Amino acid sequence: MATSENWIDGTVNIMWGTMKELQRDIQVFDKLCLVFLGVYGWEYLTSLSADYEIFKLFKQRKFRPAQLLYLACRYSILGFLIGVNIAMEVTEVIDCEAIYRFNNLALGCTLGTASLLLMMRSLVVWAYDKRIMIPLLVLCLGHWGIIFRDIVGTHSSWNTMAGTCAVDATFRYWMAIEFIYTMVLDFVILCVTVAGVLVRLKMKSSVRDLILHDGLMYFLCAFFANMIPSVFMLSHLNPVMDL
Repeated sequence: MATSENWIDGTVNIMWGTMKELQRDIQVFDKLCLVFLGVYGWEYLTSLSADYEIFKLFKQRKFRPAQLLYLACRYSILGFLIGVNIAMEVTEVIDCEAIYRFNNLALGCTLGTASLLLMMRSLVVWAYDKRIMIPLLVLCLGHWGIIFRDIVGTHSSWNTMAGTCAVDATFRYWMAIEFIYTMVLDFVILCVTVAGVLVRLKMKSSVRDLILHDGLMYFLCAFFANMIPSVFMLSHLNPVMDL
């Protein structure tokens, strides 16, 4: 009987395709999803006052596009985490294809709106210069095209034997392209923002440093968050790791 780990030359060689390894990966993924939902759910509840203030501005018609993008990004993340946990924890027959398409859409909206928020900061730095705005908008349109294409990147159905939703197939290359494109787009926007801060803005060095620090920290967090799933998808270790 094959085991999930073999020792070769003193190193561990994990057999990613064995049933034991698949079950272990599912358990780890399931627990991680619950942890992420708990952490983000707590952050969401503790910052609801900010949402309330923005909704009041909506009622008064004094809101800004960036605030709308912020809410879209925030609730897309929440919807994605809830949807993933439903798909993992459900024990009653549901439309698995629909829930996975919703999850892909929510994840795509999270990536897309986060990049748009970063782009809007860059446009403000450049005072909405059309020479900067038009190329960035074209890149963002390409990004959203990939996002909408990737909504059908996962096919799933109800598994009667397991009593839960099972992933039948994933278009992992398209899903990896979505994450890689996001990394490249965020890097381009970061470079444009840094150039704008250094060239156009006449401000105190402390303010410059704050903008550069925030932009760099966001890019690094987003870069590694997108790089990790891209590597697993392209490696194609097993169907669970492709998710």
